[in-house]
Amino acid sequence: KRKHNLRINWNRILYLVKTGSQWRILPQDFPKWQRVYYYYKKCSDMGAIRTSVG
Repeated sequence: KRKHNLRINWNRILYLVKTGSQWRILPQDFPKWQRVYYYYKKCSDMGAIRTSVG
C-alpha cells in the first residue's frame, strides 16, 4: 500500500517543474526528495512528463 497519494505526488512534481526548484530543497511538508523523484522518474519514463527537471 502506498504511503503517499499519487495525486499529491503528481502535484509535487508539477510544483518542481513550474518553479524550477531543486530536488533537495523541497518544502518541509513534502515527503523526502528521493520519494518525489522516484515518482517523477516513473512518470518521465512513461512519457507523461516532457520537461527535464533535476
